[in-house]
Amino acid sequence: MLKNAKTLKEYFVVIPGNTPEGWAKTLLEYCCSYDYRTSKFATSENIELFRVHVMGALSKAVEFLSKSGGILSELPFDDCKLTLNAFEGAVCSAENRYSIDVEYCSFSRSHELRFLVGDIVKYVENKIRAYIFVKSRLTVYSLSNELKSVIDSYFDVALPLVKRTKAKKEQPQEYDVLYDLPRAKLDITNAQKIELESWETTHSLVEEIESESIQGTLKNDKSQNDYIVVDEQNSFDETTLMSALGSYYTGVLQLSNGSQSELVRISKEKGTSLDVIIDEINEIAVEFIGDILIDSDGEYFVIEDYKELL
Repeated sequence: MLKNAKTLKEYFVVIPGNTPEGWAKTLLEYCCSYDYRTSKFATSENIELFRVHVMGALSKAVEFLSKSGGILSELPFDDCKLTLNAFEGAVCSAENRYSIDVEYCSFSRSHELRFLVGDIVKYVENKIRAYIFVKSRLTVYSLSNELKSVIDSYFDVALPLVKRTKAKKEQPQEYDVLYDLPRAKLDITNAQKIELESWETTHSLVEEIESESIQGTLKNDKSQNDYIVVDEQNSFDETTLMSALGSYYTGVLQLSNGSQSELVRISKEKGTSLDVIIDEINEIAVEFIGDILIDSDGEYFVIEDYKELL
């Protein structure tokens, strides 16, 4: 009926009930930067955990963000205004032509909301990972401590963590007594003798190790007939990180120079979002350098301390 109605994406979105649960389902479908179904841990064994608790925790988050009475009323959205002409170009009298002003709030075009919903889903996945004893965690940037507390409270009730039980200690066997050390009173003289012997052994081993080390690290300078000591201190094997990054390496290298075009191309090729690619790269980095490689301050960048590794 309205010529430009297709520009209002929300006009065509069906919300199953004006409730936190209904809005959570809509936000997850139309306004989320991260799809939990692409996670390598959302297997057939765990997918039901993801489906139930992503929706359940997101509903609690929507309820928390709607404290003022309206859905998502706690979030700062700017109203938009659109002017539409009814019966434009139609053969009718002027009094039957109308100009309609539509004021609305566009949440699907809000990048802040997409990242917020995406981070909520990532935070929920971290909770599920902890439940199934997975150590790696997704990086979350935009959640307030209050919102994290709301999600934590949900999981305290809905999916409390289960501590791994230690294996029962085996009962001692009869022959174990044969390996028990004999009990004896403390003898200072005997203790000093043992200490002296241990130091003699230590000196002997150290001299042997130093001798082998010198032979391997000293190089003869023929021009001066001196010896140059070569430092063979272990350092980080950079090729390990490069090899681990695999097909992501070129994209990370370009990102360190200020361009994310290659990573965007990879995300389109894989049919997933750039956020998912960044999280996978950071998971690889955590395994090899103990820290994330890429951070964000509104735009993704390679952390300065690790650029030299590339």
